Amino acid sequence: MSDLVSIVVPIYNVERFLTKCVNSIVNQTYKNLEIILVDDGSPDNCPKMCDEWASKDSRIKVVHKENQGLGFARNTGIENASGKYILFFDSDDYVDTTLVEECIAAKNENNAQLVWYSMSDVNEEGQVLSSAKGNGTRLYSDNKQVTGELLPKLMSHDYRLGEPANFAFSAWSGMFSMDIIREHNLTFPSERQIISEDTYFLLKYFRFAERVVTLDRILYFHYINTSSLTTTYKPDRQEKLNFFFKVTSELIEKLGYDDEIKTRLCMLYHSFTLAALKMIFTSSLTQQEKNKLAKGILQEDILQSSISTNALNREKKTVRLFYRFASLKQFWVCNLILRFKK
Repeated sequence: MSDLVSIVVPIYNVERFLTKCVNSIVNQTYKNLEIILVDDGSPDNCPKMCDEWASKDSRIKVVHKENQGLGFARNTGIENASGKYILFFDSDDYVDTTLVEECIAAKNENNAQLVWYSMSDVNEEGQVLSSAKGNGTRLYSDNKQVTGELLPKLMSHDYRLGEPANFAFSAWSGMFSMDIIREHNLTFPSERQIISEDTYFLLKYFRFAERVVTLDRILYFHYINTSSLTTTYKPDRQEKLNFFFKVTSELIEKLGYDDEIKTRLCMLYHSFTLAALKMIFTSSLTQQEKNKLAKGILQEDILQSSISTNALNREKKTVRLFYRFASLKQFWVCNLILRFKK
């Protein structure tokens, strides 16, 4: 008999996307599914829509809960999952109808504990904006390969080696073994506490995965809201990024990862910080307010201490220049680079 596969979909305020998402799941060519729709206290019509879906398809289980955020909603899905394998889909995204079948085939052929697939960013009309696509199907056959070769590529690009991050680094990028999740009691932290909660969960999971298969087929379609406002900068964003870097560094140390993973975390943290700084300079704040905020971020000890030559050497030229001037506390040059950086 075929393995039961659980699919967890956290749901909050996505009524205009939910039908497309759930349609792509119930129409999977692989039929032995348990579909767990976690209504995270959604204030719109999503709770009703979930119950209507459950009345039409016996494979659908609905859990209504108070709003606690994406990470805890995924944990609720894990608690209610009965499958041998589990996937986490975002409710404003959709998937190829062959996704589960292709993951199970790859798992069976390679005795894999994780199957990682390719994806595209799409707008609301389904137009592809960009893609993260692997180069052929590949098996990483032990944990040394998984953590030494695959994981670094997933965490960040490496311009020095000409090594792009060909896959997304997200919980919705793979099919996971429930045996590993249960054996090691793996859960997601709240994204309200640890921004990029996916990274925290994945670092734990990858530490215990011995056999991982990557697929070059684009099977997941991630929605990007191209009309969203980019003018709002939340004052506590960098504080959250700094906390993320601190606790994730501690996790990497605790799990015994090598220096390469520590370097890739620095690169990831630097990319998040650059994005936050870009948000500041595209906001509606006055130029004086922008300069003050940016200078405050660049002066913070945790950022200054993270600017290692090893990490910077992996970056493209403009990023290397930016952080080197930041380490020299030449903040006016950093501001110029940010304004003109594409």
